[in-house]
Amino acid sequence: FTTVGGSAGLTLTYNSQQPQQGGLTASYFDDPSHAGLINDNFQKPVLVRNEPQINADWGTSSPFPPILGGDWWLARWQGYFVPPVTGTYQFAGVHDDVATVEINGAYVYDVRSPSSLNWANAKGVSLTAGQRVPITVELQELTGGAQLKLFTRTTAGGVVPEQIIPTSWLTTADSPALPKGWTLSADLD
Repeated sequence: FTTVGGSAGLTLTYNSQQPQQGGLTASYFDDPSHAGLINDNFQKPVLVRNEPQINADWGTSSPFPPILGGDWWLARWQGYFVPPVTGTYQFAGVHDDVATVEINGAYVYDVRSPSSLNWANAKGVSLTAGQRVPITVELQELTGGAQLKLFTRTTAGGVVPEQIIPTSWLTTADSPALPKGWTLSADLD
């Protein structure tokens, strides 16, 4: 077709085999100051990778030995949570040591010591089925054992029983402009 600037062509293609990236982006940081804070202005991760879910027990080791020692390191997982049903969700963890969870920029879980699964510290957040919301989860490993297993459940609305969040409910990408499998390209002359 012809535009003000000349002719242009559009092509839509469909690939039913195109994979969708599940899981979250995990970033691991050394914590030599023992401050327990990630400062993006000067602190760079020693390891970044995609992980299918947050369900790890490192024991007294680390996710990246020998670069990260067994103590004094930080982890951050980022991406999107895709609720399978509409309802009020809670997030909680089994963790050693400090764990926080943010949904849409608001803290919904913030426990400053090792914990077994404890829903008393989890705040409810209303979410709509299929609508992706940003999720950030952080773990501060002090000394001794290190683990984090992230759980969710609903307390109202659709039923989601207590469970570790499955890979299919996590994604590293925001909502695509086109449905899964479709791509758009433009040929501008």
